Amino acid sequence: MKIGILTFHNSRNYGAVLQAYGLKEVLSSKGHFVEVIDYRSPTLEDRKTLFTLKHFKANPKKFVLLFLNVYLNYLRKVRNFSAFERSYLNVTKKRHAPTDIQKSDYDIIIIGSDQVWSPIITGGPDPVYWGAYKPKKAKLITYAASSNALSTMETDDFCEVNHWLDRFDAISVREERLKDYVEAHSKQKAKVVVDPTLLAGVDIFEKITLPRIIKEPYVLLYTVESTPAINTIVKKVAALHHAKIIRIGSNALSRTFEDIQNGIRYKNASVEEMLSLIKYAECVVALSFHGTALSLLYEKDFYSVKGGDMARVESILSKCNLPNRMIDTADEVTQENIDYTEVAAILKKMRNDSMKWLDGVLKE
Repeated sequence: MKIGILTFHNSRNYGAVLQAYGLKEVLSSKGHFVEVIDYRSPTLEDRKTLFTLKHFKANPKKFVLLFLNVYLNYLRKVRNFSAFERSYLNVTKKRHAPTDIQKSDYDIIIIGSDQVWSPIITGGPDPVYWGAYKPKKAKLITYAASSNALSTMETDDFCEVNHWLDRFDAISVREERLKDYVEAHSKQKAKVVVDPTLLAGVDIFEKITLPRIIKEPYVLLYTVESTPAINTIVKKVAALHHAKIIRIGSNALSRTFEDIQNGIRYKNASVEEMLSLIKYAECVVALSFHGTALSLLYEKDFYSVKGGDMARVESILSKCNLPNRMIDTADEVTQENIDYTEVAAILKKMRNDSMKWLDGVLKE
């Protein structure tokens, strides 16, 4: 079958591109022709553009400082993610407008994963990700659609969503709370499935993981934001492991933590380098869902630091019987390693359950 995927493939975020890659590889391994449809949410595109006339007019001084301080870093980040997209995602040659999607000749269009239903990220409900432009002859499903802002989805802006949801042939989501939302606002039943990174499994990512980059022992700090406690936590973890601190993050504008003595930030890691940094770390300290998911896949000792909306992380850790790996102070760091025998069995069962649902939907 010819399958098109609609997701955040162009967001320059490690988790976003890896979940797209994971789903594409799983589907391709089943003999399907798979493309990532090059649709780009206008709101996301606007956020990615750092240097525009609008930004200059809003704050000329900030604009100049931003340009001088981060422009080269930003360009390297763009090149890294663009190279990954070209090499591994099989993105359509044509950038698609909503009406192009409606006229496309796919047998199946899969929306997701990632937070495609988050009004915070897409600036309100994006009709494309909610199925408003379903082609007449294509089956339309979601795989692990997600949202971190359900409270804002009860507004008048989401009135059309109730109608759009019933256009889907099958719906799967990443969170129990989103399952409840779908079933309360439509006639649909929703299935909770694992994120595509967990569905794909470590072998798919091993194919693109680079050899070891940092020779000496190190602890990897993988963050998409910061918290007051995270510096103290990672310093304690590094001390226990007699290791350096390497820091990466998906944000092109992120800075090195100046208060980490002798800390190192590995700047502008490519996706393949990031996977290597996780694989060979003594321990991973993550403030990121995908930082946690990849640590589980590579069976690493890790800690997930509390901050922001952590429901997705709390859910996967609870299912893996690892609630003690979610911490918010350095006092909770221990020298106890994770026994992955039970965790691996749990993840395999979750993966098989999600794969069974996906296979069933594709065959219907």
